[in-house]
Amino acid sequence: MAELVHTPERPGFGCAVCRRPWPCPPAKVQLSEEYAGDLTGLCVYLSAQLGDAIEEAVRDHNWGRVDDLYDRFVSWARRPVCWPQAEQYIDRHGHVGGSGTE
Repeated sequence: MAELVHTPERPGFGCAVCRRPWPCPPAKVQLSEEYAGDLTGLCVYLSAQLGDAIEEAVRDHNWGRVDDLYDRFVSWARRPVCWPQAEQYIDRHGHVGGSGTE
């Protein structure tokens, strides 16, 4: 069975699978694995998504504070959730546990 990919729906940037704000915990795991050690590439991708989200937020006037979007979209990538150095590991289902090295 094909794995569900947690991607953003537009407009609004909710997850197409779990309906949580994107990037949801499973999306963060998937992105961390996809960019496996390429922090620069991950941040470039997330920054592009952030730019689109800011554009929507400004246009639609319904997203709250634009500076909160940076925290949601980009700041988590400084310590991706499934890289070995991460303090906690979030699995594909959004469950937190252990160090990710178990």
